[in-house]
This record gives sequence, C-alpha cells and structure tokens, in this order.
Amino acid sequence: MIASGIPSSDPAKDHRTPTGTFKINGSYRPALQTMTGGSSDKASPGYYSLEDIRNVSYFFEDYAIHGSYWHASYGLAPRVTAVSTRQSTMPE
Repeated sequence: MIASGIPSSDPAKDHRTPTGTFKINGSYRPALQTMTGGSSDKASPGYYSLEDIRNVSYFFEDYAIHGSYWHASYGLAPRVTAVSTRQSTMPE
C-alpha cells in the first residue's frame, strides 16, 4: 500500500507522483534521512521536519520511495514528491 503526491490544477502546486517506468537513482544515500519542507518558514503550520526516515530511494528528480511512520492513511495523498510505504515493511 502506498500514499503518493498531491494533485492540483495549479502546475506550481501539482505534486502528483509521476507515472512510468523509472530506475532507482543508485547514488549513495545514508541509511536514515531527515526530510524537511512544506514551507521555508519554520514557524509556518505547513513546515515539517521528519527524522529517521529509512530506505529513501530517489527515482525521479526529488521524488522518492521511502518508509513512513508519521501517518496511517495509506492510499490517500498526504505528502509531496514521495511514495510512502509502511515503515514496518521496509528492511532494517
């Protein structure tokens, strides 16, 4: 099960996960990553900082598949430029 990007009719806000066949970017990535975004203003309610994200695998520009521990609404669209999987399904 996955949760993928946010659609919008405004191209600047359209973060749908791209469709197609992609190869995982094989460049080095740390085992755990911290991801921030949503807003450049850390005081903004849209800002987020998520630590200890496992198995981040980039497949197109800044789009990635990765484990997710922060939401349980898989199949919905809570995140931008990501395809999230349950953290428990990701290898250690």
